[in-house]
Amino acid sequence: MNFTLTQRLRIAGVLIAFGLLIEAGTLLWNSPIGFLVFLGIGGLFIACGILIYLLTLISAPAEHSASSVLASKKSVVISS
Repeated sequence: MNFTLTQRLRIAGVLIAFGLLIEAGTLLWNSPIGFLVFLGIGGLFIACGILIYLLTLISAPAEHSASSVLASKKSVVISS
């Protein structure tokens, strides 16, 4: 599937938020399984969200190349 930049960032944000909700919920547990869920499931969601976010930033196409920015600045002429 081909997601746009905003869709991939939204998916990453939802994964991170869901992982934080899971971790916040496990803070109320007083058993060892709470720590396993905190680290295993909550940490997994947060790690996946961060990974998707970073991969989205790396794979995003550049808006303008340096040469096109320089060319557009040279073509602007201020007349008085």
